[in-house]
Amino acid sequence: MKTFEIRSKALGQKITEYRTASDTATELDGYPFADFDYIELGAAPAAPSAPADPTASLIDVGPFFDRFGLAKLAVLACEHRTVEAIVRDTTVRKWIDLARPDVVQALDALVAYVPEVTAEIRANVLRVPVAPAENLALRTAYAEYFKGMAHG
Repeated sequence: MKTFEIRSKALGQKITEYRTASDTATELDGYPFADFDYIELGAAPAAPSAPADPTASLIDVGPFFDRFGLAKLAVLACEHRTVEAIVRDTTVRKWIDLARPDVVQALDALVAYVPEVTAEIRANVLRVPVAPAENLALRTAYAEYFKGMAHG
């Protein structure tokens, strides 16, 4: 039996582990090879590189919801308590860090509770690079904060 760790390429973080009798990794549903690295445990995983821009994974709240496209209104109108909590949590923030594990978990919950939010939408919300216009407000309002951070 071999154990493999599945790591998100977009986030550079561990998602899960699985065991198999196979000598090689087998692509699991929802974790395509194109988007996830399968690392045999025992082998040293490559250290994730820090983004050159400290705001690379940060997105303003409005553009975060815009990434849901037509499903945005279904998310905002959903009366499921978990979805309402996610919406409240995100709207009180100054920005959303797409690299945070709790954001990934929240998106998983949206897929589970809002039928219009598909796995494809979830993946795109997380993996499409944040465009400069999508975090302009935070970069403008907090320019001094980010100014002193190293740029890879």
